[in-house]
Amino acid sequence: RSRGETMSVEVGQQFRQVTPPRDVWEVIHILQNAGPIPHVRLMRVSGTKEVKTISIPALGDHRLYQAISDDE
Repeated sequence: RSRGETMSVEVGQQFRQVTPPRDVWEVIHILQNAGPIPHVRLMRVSGTKEVKTISIPALGDHRLYQAISDDE
């Protein structure tokens, strides 16, 4: 991916946090018109069902999150 290119994210897609406790988060909403940097709303899949907002570039940072494929 070239610098400045935004990754494609879909509602329902899941990501694992790389750092402990390695929670799994699911995209529940793609924020439209959130400014120059696109953002998504994530919900923790297990436990407290916490919701947070994160930029798509941060979600695409492999030091922070890993996409979970359907066959995992």
